[in-house]
Amino acid sequence: MTRRFKNVLNIGFNSLAEYLHSKVAAFFFIFAALLIYVSLLLGVMAVDQEKRTLIDFGLAMSELSIFAFAIFWASMTIQKEMDTKTIYLILSRPVRRADYIAGKLLGIYLTTAVVYLAVSAIHLSLLFLKGHSVPGIYFTAVLFSYFKIVIISSIAMLITSFTTSSFSSVLISVMVWILGHFTSEMKYLLDKLAGVKLYALKFFLFLTPNFQLFNVKDVLSSSGGDFLKPALYFVSYVTALYFANVFVFRKKEF
Repeated sequence: MTRRFKNVLNIGFNSLAEYLHSKVAAFFFIFAALLIYVSLLLGVMAVDQEKRTLIDFGLAMSELSIFAFAIFWASMTIQKEMDTKTIYLILSRPVRRADYIAGKLLGIYLTTAVVYLAVSAIHLSLLFLKGHSVPGIYFTAVLFSYFKIVIISSIAMLITSFTTSSFSSVLISVMVWILGHFTSEMKYLLDKLAGVKLYALKFFLFLTPNFQLFNVKDVLSSSGGDFLKPALYFVSYVTALYFANVFVFRKKEF
């Protein structure tokens, strides 16, 4: 195990411990549990559609709560260490900036994975208590939802490096999250319009993550259920975001 790999793991697991022991993590976890409980109440009201309501609403609320948790930490983590001067201590050691970014991203990915698993366990427990079976698509939906969380976390950290404002990073990340679920519709509208200025919008949409690729129902409806395309897209996009984060972070002066 090389020194650089150890540095990344140390930063990642230290960040994981910090995030999980924070009051913010407890707040988001309780908030997610309450939202899932609301899905239970809605399921009771749905009567014949109780199972579908429990699964669909529970998955949606789990994703939204983890999304809020992810962009909050991704927008705060580096800025917080800059304010407390901790980052100077870390970078004064033989730790490269690329390794620091990798460790911070790893910490966010691990934390959101742990919280997501805990929230999903609560959701599954409610389903089992109600006597409902869990379709195989459930676990694929959770995995694809986590892919989106990883992507938006990397974007939030990148935006923070540009804006140096946590609030701006959160706001822009929310806008990107919403736009990412409607990229196909936006591209269709732009194709119907003409104008030189639209090329800039088309380029922006090209850079915007296409979260519609992670819609499990659309993937399963395709020929044979092609899971390779969203998986490759995820790996490529996250890798590109990592290098973008490293590039911007190296330009910062400490």
